[in-house]
Amino acid sequence: MENKNNKYVGGIIMKNKSIIESISEDYKVKDDYDYINTMLAFDIFKNKIHGKEVLEIGCADGIMSEQLVKYTKYLDIVEPSKNYYQLVKKNIKDIRNFFNCFLEELETNNKYDVILCAGIIHHIENPKNFLKVVGGFLNPNGVILATVPNITSLHRRIGVRMGLLKDEYGDSERNKKFHQFGRYDIDKFKTLFIDSGFKILEYYGYMIKPFSSEIMARIKLNNKQIKAMFEIGKEFQNISSQIFVAAKKYND
Repeated sequence: MENKNNKYVGGIIMKNKSIIESISEDYKVKDDYDYINTMLAFDIFKNKIHGKEVLEIGCADGIMSEQLVKYTKYLDIVEPSKNYYQLVKKNIKDIRNFFNCFLEELETNNKYDVILCAGIIHHIENPKNFLKVVGGFLNPNGVILATVPNITSLHRRIGVRMGLLKDEYGDSERNKKFHQFGRYDIDKFKTLFIDSGFKILEYYGYMIKPFSSEIMARIKLNNKQIKAMFEIGKEFQNISSQIFVAAKKYND
């Protein structure tokens, strides 16, 4: 599908489709440390989406989606991977509209009270353009809720001290594997939204992650430990592992 309104994308969309399909063959949130990140993001989102019309951008294998449908008035999803699209469509029946494309390719007149970007924006090569597209799908007074990894996380600082990273902003093997373009600390993430025409409503860092995702996936944290680490991340936000932002368009 040609994207008539977003020609700036050029050949990037088709390139990313092949990359995403390759990743989706092996990557499942439920088998990765990202399961914890996904459920923490859902815990942040759930009280902000109750009874609202919501668009989830990028559902992967649907770990968050199956919870979102319990809280939203309507849930629409846009997911570019055919593999994930087929899996989630088969397993979750209460999705109103399910679009198998990139957001920049989406052709719909629907507008949303809330748009969710959980762990997505650091994968986007042109994030300002992406956020401008997001803004076009928001209702008046609609909000975007977004999370990304914090590039100054404790585990990356430890990696630098161990000689595994040149500096905190360097490429880890995971960054390379998942084609993660973005490098955000709290100030950079806030600035991205402001420069893209949004007003910040709320933001904070959360969760402490002392080791890489591969090591953390082997550590079986219980709910009490996760809650404690979540709160410590909010207390020491510069070394938290995740960042949350809620924002709305300036002209609303």
